[in-house]
This record gives sequence, structure tokens and C-alpha cells, in this order.
Amino acid sequence: MGAVGIRKINVHRIGRWSGVLGDILSVTAGYALTAAFCGLTFMADATIYLIFLSSTLLFSELLNSYDDGFSYLTQKQRLPITVGITFVLSVCTASLINLFVSAFMLLPVWCYITFFVLSYTFLLCVRFALLEALIRIRRAQSLLILYYPGCPDKFLNKLRKKAEEIGTVEFYMLSPDEEDGVEQRIDACDRVLLLENIPGDVRDKYKLYSLQKQKNI
Repeated sequence: MGAVGIRKINVHRIGRWSGVLGDILSVTAGYALTAAFCGLTFMADATIYLIFLSSTLLFSELLNSYDDGFSYLTQKQRLPITVGITFVLSVCTASLINLFVSAFMLLPVWCYITFFVLSYTFLLCVRFALLEALIRIRRAQSLLILYYPGCPDKFLNKLRKKAEEIGTVEFYMLSPDEEDGVEQRIDACDRVLLLENIPGDVRDKYKLYSLQKQKNI
């Protein structure tokens, strides 16, 4: 994919749905390999597979891991904890429900253990690979942050830290008397952030211009 193609990607949307798909593939791969190791058909005990998969997707959504507000670098650091909590909750839920639904275990205990261990390994590896890919895409993009005089330096520094995974970050202070060059800066960037201290009419003007140029706002 060329640089232009990478710059036009909506990273947030791609990351969310890739996370869902990655979890589905991870759990499915874990169960398929377990069935192969145990010499069973794929649907030998579909109950535990379906319950564990549903639980994983549910708890991941409840923990907001598909739509995390933190930067991808921060998500990568927190990933073992996030996936670990999801995994423990999913194992407990799947095991309890499977006992009530099936009344007894259809497979040897070691098969269930193998399934859970493989699934956790795949979940962790796929999520790490996905976040690494998203970070690489973000680092090929640029962000323009527009603000008005009076914005605290402490807040701007916090924004700069949160945007550390983006390749190029430019802060531009709009002047009440002169706004020349702003549209050219918007043309040159991939994403635009307009801070709240910009007067409403000015903010709406550049928001509309950014939308016309198909920029992520």
C-alpha cells in the first residue's frame, strides 16, 4: 500500500473491526487445533467453543477494548492485562455454562485446557500484531492541532504526549486578526483537531473546510 493509501485509512474504524475479527479467528483457530490434537471433529463439543467465543467478544466489548480511548502505544502496554481479564472471565463463564448445558464434560479435561491455552496465546499474539500494524499506519499520518490564544501550555503538552504515535504533529495558533495559511495547512495534513477555545464561527468554518477535503476531524 502506498503512502497516499495509508494516509487515507480511518485507523480507528479499522482497529475496532480488526480487533473483533482477530478475536473470532483466534478462538476458532484455538478450537480447531485442539480438535486436531484430540483426534476429534471440529464440532465434537461446539458448546464450549460457542460459549467461550461469545463470552470473549462480550467481555472485550464491556471492557471497551475494541474502542479504547487510549493511544495504541498505551493499549499495547496494557494488552496483557486487558486480554488476561477477558480470558479469565470468559473461561469461568464458558466452564459454568457448559456444565449446566451439557450436564457433563464431553471431552477429556486436558482437551479443554489445551483449547483455553491456545486461544489465549492466539488472542494475545493477534492483538499485539494488530496494534503494531495500527501504530505503523498512524506513524505514516500527520495531525494538525488548531487552537486560539489562551490555551494552557500544560494542556497542549498533554495533547502532544497523547499524539506521540502519530508521525507528524503540528500545533498552529489561530490569530483573531489573521488566518492566512490555515487552509493550506489543512490540505497538507491527514487529521485535524480543533480545540474548544476556538470561537464557534471560526471552528465551524474550518470544520466545514476539513470535511470538504475529506480529513479526519
